[in-house]
Amino acid sequence: MTSLFIVLVAHWNTLRKKLENIYKWCTYWKISIYPEKSAIADLSKRRLLSTPRISYAGSPLPWKDSLKYLGIIFSKTNQNGAIVKNLRAKALGKINALKTIAYKSYGPRKKDLVSITNNGICSPFYYSCAITNKLSQTHFKICDTIQTTALRVALGLPIWTPNIVLLKFAGQEILWKNQEIGHSIFFQTSGKWRSFSLISAIFEPLYPT
Repeated sequence: MTSLFIVLVAHWNTLRKKLENIYKWCTYWKISIYPEKSAIADLSKRRLLSTPRISYAGSPLPWKDSLKYLGIIFSKTNQNGAIVKNLRAKALGKINALKTIAYKSYGPRKKDLVSITNNGICSPFYYSCAITNKLSQTHFKICDTIQTTALRVALGLPIWTPNIVLLKFAGQEILWKNQEIGHSIFFQTSGKWRSFSLISAIFEPLYPT
């Protein structure tokens, strides 16, 4: 059992056909979707004169002003720039918290601080890689800055330390590369295990094998 969340970016007729694909896909793989627990939102810049009836399996989908997918809230006002800004603000708050324990002589080891950085600060970017991987290079640079800033705090290295040296000490790749890897794994895993992938179900036709 699962819920269906749809970001409206297509023409009505196109969207209805995509929903038919989802229904066939879920029927084939014996996956149940409850329309009453699902939602649909219009994130386009166009203004709707009326709210159309969009149904799944004969039941109407409720309309929402915003949707949350992979930890990111989507709305008309929360586009790519706002999404990155929100992720950045949360990460900076965690970096400030990291500073309070990183500069103590009796605090955690650097290895543990790097682990905290990965699991507590960088992980939201990995978790949402299926979305953030589509961002522009400008937004990617903002994400990379978060990673390098956190690692400088964790390792106690000065601000002028080159990123290549910083990442080598931490044994890491730059954040955008990890996001690309995670993005590839996201889709490969969905295809290999036939798990429910909203993105593939909407944008790809039904080709069961």
